[in-house]
Amino acid sequence: MVKLLNYSRYILLSGILLLTSGAAARYYGSSTAPFLFSSGGLCKITYILLAVKSGRYRPGREIIFLLTGLALLACGIASRNGVILQGYSLPLITSAVLLKMIFAAAFIVKVRRP
Repeated sequence: MVKLLNYSRYILLSGILLLTSGAAARYYGSSTAPFLFSSGGLCKITYILLAVKSGRYRPGREIIFLLTGLALLACGIASRNGVILQGYSLPLITSAVLLKMIFAAAFIVKVRRP
């Protein structure tokens, strides 16, 4: 299991790299952006599951920030297509990113705690 934990950092770093690449691909209009975003998210989920399985992380109330952020993100993306709801898209996505950042900070604090 110790060897698996050493690789989990690479999984997290590759997830961050894929998410960053997805943002750049979206900025330049590439059709690979959804694939890169999905792959990066999958890497992050894998890292969290490995941390739970190894016992380094025990999920708590901070999961609410993640789930709420994901729900707001889905609503923000869906509202882009509606003419009436387009004005809500940016605030929803911004709120989602903020909630996901709060989760990430709480996750890091909890994992690094002895």
